[in-house]
Amino acid sequence: MHHEMGGACGCGMGHGKHIGVCLKAMFKIMPWKIIMHSEELGLSDDQVEAFRKKHSEARKQMIHIFGQIKANMIDVEDAVMREDIDMPTAEAKIREIGKLKGDKMMAMIQAMQDMREILTPEQRRKIKEMVMSWFKKGGMRGIGMEEGGEGEGEESEE
Repeated sequence: MHHEMGGACGCGMGHGKHIGVCLKAMFKIMPWKIIMHSEELGLSDDQVEAFRKKHSEARKQMIHIFGQIKANMIDVEDAVMREDIDMPTAEAKIREIGKLKGDKMMAMIQAMQDMREILTPEQRRKIKEMVMSWFKKGGMRGIGMEEGGEGEGEESEE
């Protein structure tokens, strides 16, 4: 049952952060695992290169979004560290940060979809079997993601 493991994927996180951490782990680690096992999965050189390129582009996009989040956080701090808090600015920047975090998550999901489209149905089936065996070996830790690990550009976001 997923309550005992802290999450359906076994990442050890509670329900609140569970989805975000699992998504980040899958995005950060899975492409490299797939590339490392490309021969076993039957990926062509063109597929490996397309996969690598798509992942790199998406990582750059997320790092850019993370930079925007950090810049907005500076504006929030500036608005709050006044004798009279600048509530309109603080509220606008906090809402923008929320939107950017959503944009970042959607960029990850879109990249994952784009990477899947590079693969044949048979390759996706083999990857699914491989992932299931990794999960059986220890949840997200089974694919190399330690509990509490973060994804691209997440060092001190929250």
